Amino acid sequence: MSSTDRAISSRHNVWVKTIRTALRAGTLTPQGLLPIEGPRLLMEAFKSTAAVETVFISNPQVLNRDLERWINDRRIQTFHLSTEVLAFMADTESPAGLMALVKPPCWNLDETLKTDAALFLLLIQLQDPGNMGTILRSAEAFGVSGVISTPGTVNAFNPKSVRASAGSIFRVPLFQNVPAQEALSKFKTAGIQTVATSLKARNGPDTKALRLPMALLVGQEAGGIPSDVLSKSGAQIRIPMADPVQSLNAAIATAILLYEIRRHEKTV
Repeated sequence: MSSTDRAISSRHNVWVKTIRTALRAGTLTPQGLLPIEGPRLLMEAFKSTAAVETVFISNPQVLNRDLERWINDRRIQTFHLSTEVLAFMADTESPAGLMALVKPPCWNLDETLKTDAALFLLLIQLQDPGNMGTILRSAEAFGVSGVISTPGTVNAFNPKSVRASAGSIFRVPLFQNVPAQEALSKFKTAGIQTVATSLKARNGPDTKALRLPMALLVGQEAGGIPSDVLSKSGAQIRIPMADPVQSLNAAIATAILLYEIRRHEKTV
């Protein structure tokens, strides 16, 4: 490892307490840094525009050659600690011997809205962190221009969301705590049509409403999209389902609709 290596031996160390607090609150640290766990997420961070600030290692064997090279070449501040201290700091029950602090990319919403043939997701009061992370993963897979979430939506920096995103959180433009009405206003100004998901909608995803540029509105797992937002959407669609199933997991439904949007892209 590099000459910047140091050691942490106590649970009371300021780094340990800061990271533990952020992970349990599901937020960034007060310095705006994202705690991540495991070599896979660290590799994804290095391959993105995120800035890896600090690495914490209890088991050097988890480092492959690429990780060692990146840490050394970029002279990343590195701390060695015991398995017990890392386990105390981590969110998972069996941490993989490595954690890091990463500065997430910063995106400009107004500039991102200017994307040609834009495709946005507006997440309204989603509650499940696993759904949030999986939606971010699907968003990257289907070339979404940006993901916007409203107040009351689970923080995308929740550790469960971060893990479920499998690295997509470092690459998908993300805008959190944007009021729904503000987002709708920005879409209208940018000439981006809005399509809301609703179990009461008459049209399925084969409708001609699926044309770009557009923003797909996805509501809370239990309550769906609030009526005041639904009434201002340009169109409403649903996924046809066989009885007695009434609804799908929000992440699964979003992935299906994103696939349908891309499938119809050249036919509408």
